[in-house]
Amino acid sequence: MSDPKVRLRDVTKRFSSAEEVTALEDVSLDIGESEFVAVVGPSGCGKSTLLRLVAGLHHPTSGTVEIRQSKPGRPKTAMVFQEHALFPWLSVRDNVAFGPRNRDVPKKEAAEIAQTQLARMGLARFGDFYPHQLSGGMKQRVGIARALAQDAEILLMDEPSGRSTRRRAHFCRSRYWNCGRSPGLR
Repeated sequence: MSDPKVRLRDVTKRFSSAEEVTALEDVSLDIGESEFVAVVGPSGCGKSTLLRLVAGLHHPTSGTVEIRQSKPGRPKTAMVFQEHALFPWLSVRDNVAFGPRNRDVPKKEAAEIAQTQLARMGLARFGDFYPHQLSGGMKQRVGIARALAQDAEILLMDEPSGRSTRRRAHFCRSRYWNCGRSPGLR
């Protein structure tokens, strides 16, 4: 692979509190443009930490994380968290439109992007609801819609369908998998 989209070199991440815990040690990885990668392992092995390092939410204790940005002005990453991480004071639509609005996308366009992503996740009629009015699986789909609305170069997903039924998880996977394969989709 000549010029990877994501490159991790000798990455170690340690957390300190009463004692030091090594979450990742000496990880090197190249991910190419348009590659779909799944990181699988037991609970506590560092999968979430790896994703958070790529997202820039954590910094490595040692080593480097590099992302080749090919579309300036577009976010490098968007992340779907295990937890819902929704703003309780915002409607579902406004939660999804939050990223585009922070990139100075006009309000009307951001609302259209949000509605498109909500429809993609089967939540079109819930745009005016608030997070406390939704089930756990619906909240997770709002988080996926919010990440897709970012139109980021890299989509990071930390157990995105862990709280969903098997049928709903399949529906969501087919929706976000197809996003990367359909030109012009946001």
